[in-house]
Amino acid sequence: MASKLLCTVAVVVDDWQPAFRAAGVSPTDIAQLAEQLDRPFLRAQRVRPHHLSSGPL
Repeated sequence: MASKLLCTVAVVVDDWQPAFRAAGVSPTDIAQLAEQLDRPFLRAQRVRPHHLSSGPL
């Protein structure tokens, strides 16, 4: 159950840019945030759980 929840959270968090746009965050601010939030280390944390959905943590 925890791995399913982890995958759900990862999918939601990975879709942060459209949510921020919809909330009225400026393109400049989104670009600046993306420099940090989408850097390889953090991006890998959001992508990795998708591969865990078929197996244990």
